[in-house]
Amino acid sequence: MKVILIDDEPLALDTLESKLNSLNDITIVETFLSIDLNENNSLIKEIDCAFIDIEMPGTNGIELAEMLLEINPGLFIVFVTAFKKYAVEAFELNATDFLLKPIYQQRVSKTIHRIKEYYNPTPKNEQHKNESTLLLNLCGDLTFNLDHHELDRVKWRTTKARELFIYLVQNHEKPIPKNELMFMLWPDFTIEKASAQLYTSIYQIRKTLKRFSDYITIKSIQDSYILIMKNVKIDIIEWEKGIESLPSLSSNSISNYEEVMNIYTDTYLEKDDFLWADSERYRTKKHGIKQLQKWLFTITIMKNSEKPRNG
Repeated sequence: MKVILIDDEPLALDTLESKLNSLNDITIVETFLSIDLNENNSLIKEIDCAFIDIEMPGTNGIELAEMLLEINPGLFIVFVTAFKKYAVEAFELNATDFLLKPIYQQRVSKTIHRIKEYYNPTPKNEQHKNESTLLLNLCGDLTFNLDHHELDRVKWRTTKARELFIYLVQNHEKPIPKNELMFMLWPDFTIEKASAQLYTSIYQIRKTLKRFSDYITIKSIQDSYILIMKNVKIDIIEWEKGIESLPSLSSNSISNYEEVMNIYTDTYLEKDDFLWADSERYRTKKHGIKQLQKWLFTITIMKNSEKPRNG
């Protein structure tokens, strides 16, 4: 397991490094008093775990952890702190673990054991290639297809993480203010509590969709989140694009129309009752029913006219 250590105190770094070096299967790739994310981008993508001091001059360890996770969504985070109050916050942010200073060998060993329980590097033959196409199906229920093959249903840690992901998909490539997300998903929470829940849910999404990291990334830009997709298609969008590109309906183009109709398998997010999805659900449903009825009527007449008549 490859790890990095980030702490502005040299003695604290040396102490933690010494205790980790005494354990098996741990490789300390680098230690940092401060870290330049751009300069170490490649390194961050290759490591498995980061031990981060929460309180550092000019740097908030929790915000730093979020930026590391943008680069490597599968990264395990262990916060290191001298203050017990941060331990609770670390768990609220869904860190793998936290270490209280002074650090003891037995506690470090327990942390590594906890990480290994979840540590499961993706075999190379299971990694998806960039040239493949990931399809997100939002008609009916959220499912994932890779190159036309439906994948196992994604297991979400919480319903809020799943809802947040779908909302980001609906608004992909557009920055969504964090305050908007907090108010939408946790309207009755304090700002501090809602903020912690938002960080947690983003963390869970990145962990849950780790295998799709080549296709889907979530970035934090100032006070907003933005979902960026590469080689990804969304069924409802492909359906509407298909409608716009259809030729005039004729006996020669019936198959094109049937192909587009087959994309619209169900109402947009039919399985969910998200209030924020109502307008889009109504719009696509109205559009879909109108188009389907029109096409089916015309295609039925055309097919019947082509049947040979007896006598």
